[in-house]
Amino acid sequence: MTASASLWDVMHFDGRNWIRPRWLTGVDPRADRRAPFGRISSNGRPQGWRVCVGWLLAILLAAVGVPVAPAAAEPEPVRTTDVTFVGGGGVILHGIVVAPRPSGKRRPALVMLEGAGNRGRQELQPAAEAFARRGVITLIYDKRKVGYSILRRNYNLLADDAVAAVALLATRRDVDPSRLGLWAQSEGAYVAPLACRQSSAVKFVITVGAVGVTPAVQTAWGYDQFLRHAGVGAGLPYTLEITALRTMISAGLFPEANFDPAPAWQQLRQPVLAEWGEFDRVALPRESSTAITEALRRGGHTRYTMRFISGVPP
Repeated sequence: MTASASLWDVMHFDGRNWIRPRWLTGVDPRADRRAPFGRISSNGRPQGWRVCVGWLLAILLAAVGVPVAPAAAEPEPVRTTDVTFVGGGGVILHGIVVAPRPSGKRRPALVMLEGAGNRGRQELQPAAEAFARRGVITLIYDKRKVGYSILRRNYNLLADDAVAAVALLATRRDVDPSRLGLWAQSEGAYVAPLACRQSSAVKFVITVGAVGVTPAVQTAWGYDQFLRHAGVGAGLPYTLEITALRTMISAGLFPEANFDPAPAWQQLRQPVLAEWGEFDRVALPRESSTAITEALRRGGHTRYTMRFISGVPP
């Protein structure tokens, strides 16, 4: 596969499904339950989180036109560079760019958005280094503390930060601006479509564990899943789902509780790859994938893939 090949170039259509070649996946396509583009499906992958990361890397590299090296090839060494940029509202944000060694050519690039909370850039650094070792430049940054806390958050403001990060990455001479996108995890997937709406510099979106319903619905479902799997009776889950959440929302203790992600997904125009673990008990994977798919379809979007990774936990 050449550097100019795209995801579509390495697939072929068998009359009903798009088939991934064996050299890309390492699996005989005849033994694999295929994931049609623009449809929701579950593929029969081996167990473990490494499977999810491996699939995501292989598909991303094909999508952005990076040659997929043989399995025995040595990964590239990486280097990190500290960066500072101005986010929404003039807030100064700090991060690092993780990149392969210079090669004299432009490379695909990602800005990575973490999930809920503020764990710092180190939360995503192992994944960023994995991408960089395979030729993808990544930028990870510490989430803002001004305007973001347990009791205060604004997804549009976080989208401003993501757009600023994309703009910074686009200025690098080793970044190919036509292959510059967003990778977003969990709550970050609320932010990514908003950022896409603000900036045409974002050329594609990848989400892991995206939530397609409001944070209030997602939290109630998460409580229910956790308690029921812990063997707690129906009374307490109901109390937490209904009484406690309503109290928190009415008291202003649950910021963005009723944020609806559907309008931003409906307006999205960039290609999308969305993945969930089969045993995800946080993101309502089936409901979320359905809601996101419906929103994309309402907007006339056709370049998207929804995929479930078997045997992978949240």
